[in-house]
Amino acid sequence: HDDPEIYFNNLMIEQLGIGMIWKGESLAEILERTPEMRRCCARLKREIMRRWGTFDGNAVAAARFAEDFLRR
Repeated sequence: HDDPEIYFNNLMIEQLGIGMIWKGESLAEILERTPEMRRCCARLKREIMRRWGTFDGNAVAAARFAEDFLRR
């Protein structure tokens, strides 16, 4: 019953494998899943750096907006 943005963010986090939504699991069950989540985070970080060369999404977006504006 979350706000739609929270709901879809939660779905994406789980689909990417970088986190989980707590559904009553014990700490032991959560900790069992952390190695895979860490691997997914590392893979996602590598892909972001390969594709964009930075983790600063604001700078990338601003540069793209500026390029688009200057082309007009």
